[in-house]
Amino acid sequence: MDAIMSHGLARVLNLSLVLIALASLALVLAGCGGGSNAGSNGEATTPAPDGEVEANAALRVEDVSVAAGDQEAWFTVWRTDVERKAILRYATADGSAVAGTDYQTVQGALEFAAGESAKHVVVKLLGKPEERVDFSLVLADQEGTEQAVGRARIVPLLGEAAFDPNWADTGAFSNANSCAACHTANGQVMTHAGQDVSPPDMWKHSMMGQSLTDPYFQAALAEETHVFPHLAGKIEDTCLTCHAPMGRTHAHQTGVGLDSDGHYRLETALQQMHAREGVSCTACHQIRDDGKLGTAASFTGQYSLGTGEIYGPYPEPRAGAMQNRTQYTPVYSPHMRDSAMCATCHTLFTPVIDIATLQPTGKSFPEQTPYLEWRNSVYGPGRSAERSCQACHMAEPHDGYATQIATRPDGGTIANLPVRSPFHAHTFTGGNAHTLELLKAYRDVLGIADSTTEAGFEAAIARTRDLLAKETADLEIGIIGTDDDGRLAIPVTITNRTGHKLPTAYPSRRVWLHLEVTDRDGQLVFESGRPDAAGRLSVDADHLHPQCLAPKKDAPVAGCYEPHHEVIEDPAQVAIYESVLGDVNGNITYVLLHAAEYLKDNRIPPRGFDRSAVPADGTTGIFGRAAHDPDFNQDSTGEGSGTDTVHYRVETGDAQGPFTVQARLLYQAVRPTFVEALHADDPRVDRYKHMVQKIPPSVEELAETQAVY
Repeated sequence: MDAIMSHGLARVLNLSLVLIALASLALVLAGCGGGSNAGSNGEATTPAPDGEVEANAALRVEDVSVAAGDQEAWFTVWRTDVERKAILRYATADGSAVAGTDYQTVQGALEFAAGESAKHVVVKLLGKPEERVDFSLVLADQEGTEQAVGRARIVPLLGEAAFDPNWADTGAFSNANSCAACHTANGQVMTHAGQDVSPPDMWKHSMMGQSLTDPYFQAALAEETHVFPHLAGKIEDTCLTCHAPMGRTHAHQTGVGLDSDGHYRLETALQQMHAREGVSCTACHQIRDDGKLGTAASFTGQYSLGTGEIYGPYPEPRAGAMQNRTQYTPVYSPHMRDSAMCATCHTLFTPVIDIATLQPTGKSFPEQTPYLEWRNSVYGPGRSAERSCQACHMAEPHDGYATQIATRPDGGTIANLPVRSPFHAHTFTGGNAHTLELLKAYRDVLGIADSTTEAGFEAAIARTRDLLAKETADLEIGIIGTDDDGRLAIPVTITNRTGHKLPTAYPSRRVWLHLEVTDRDGQLVFESGRPDAAGRLSVDADHLHPQCLAPKKDAPVAGCYEPHHEVIEDPAQVAIYESVLGDVNGNITYVLLHAAEYLKDNRIPPRGFDRSAVPADGTTGIFGRAAHDPDFNQDSTGEGSGTDTVHYRVETGDAQGPFTVQARLLYQAVRPTFVEALHADDPRVDRYKHMVQKIPPSVEELAETQAVY
């Protein structure tokens, strides 16, 4: 075998694969989710029926994307049978990349301890290829038959031209710098605790200011257009309605910049500075109250833009200065404080595309509905704790903060200008610290190094984490006891403190419980839900199987996600709160436009959420096992608690108490399956995967508590 390895490593290698204590070297099929096989409805508890593929091979090597010029490629080798020790042999094999020129050959063995599901193989890279090349890491059985292969792609990292924030007026739109001339802090005005709280700096380091630059958005959009090339123009035009509103609106208003089918395209947007400025001042502040805000007629980017008027939340605006310096007249309009403003782009329905025909079915799918979730909560309009989107996501520097909202162009304070309150800081703080981290780290690559600062993104990341840690959820360990089998009975209750589901919006997000029980000597007795350094859970090994991630399934596939749990009695089970998309055949999908239903939606509803108020079509509903969980969104007072309780049953064996129980509620904006499901041979997909491998999706702690029994 060593001689074979030393002679170029043919694609099929005679590697030995030794699984200690296993009777066979052949790959086996294994159950998912700690023994629970969640099928299309998340309810199945039996093995997959005949004809249904169980997507859990025992071994897998994960593909990797690295940038030309990187020093190393890191492969992850996964196994699903973790009960025993294992030794695996591996070796590299050429593709279009050549050993000795593009990478350094490696071969060897991996030793897995019992309970260990993943190992890394590091390959040294050589040179800096100018074109995309690839090589493989191969596992084979003792007969030399290939069993698992992972591919490394070495790609030139796509860079964007530098963004110019001083672009000229374009139709109805002006650049943010023209607004900043009179709306920037001067140490007195729009200043809090010595810090600048004026709109421009906070906005440009937010997800709103970088809505088009967002590398995940660009990768996800590229994926959809590769799956549906015949619909690419329509897809891009629709998505850019909210991600590049000034570019797309101007193109449709003038007919300039559209393709032959009348669509506004991504490549066009990336060449236009007014498009690259994202959701900017003169986009939002020209959205007018046309009587449709907050209704279905305004959702999915169906906003109505006025021209020549800038709407603001304060009465009797001083119009002269703005009229003299810009093309706009300020106009008071209270709709600027209304959540319905946000709903235009944060209530999104996508068309359902049939798997077989690749054509729209005529139905739509609720991709994200935080506004509708908010309406069905105690924070909604006319409810007991009414609070707008702006109150949380554009929070005042402190309650009752008041300030003048303009200065002279030279920075001077304007005498006798009214002091305004409430003053909503333009932070647009949400739950996406990870993408903000990518924007900070790759400012040069993304073309925003000259228009943003590391400090600006660091402040935005800190605000995001502060919101997540302090205002998102509560966690409580109830009365601990023992059950009839002598096991520790540990109830853990999560309370959603937000005004929408937890998590909400784009379906890549997940929340989960990490529970740890230790004995009197501090030795671990039980643990469920610990993420690794890359933010992955043990159950992700199954869910990342290629059959689960394939855009099109040739047969029904089970075991691709963790079902909702009322009771957890196995460390391999994890309480994960998430939405799982299903296609028209009831299979899991990560292709957004194939989504036709939610196979699972156990995201915790907001307080006051009433299932009877859910529309008949199920929009904002609860799906999968959670729909039958008696304490999901229910407590002793009835429905609408905004809570869920997970009941842990822990075998203590010979361990001695007192036992310490620590619970943490964790959150991730982009779960690993959504990254690995990006298959498109596209530089924007390559770039995003490279970024994520360098900076994995962060795990944020929402709440933590502990108890002793």
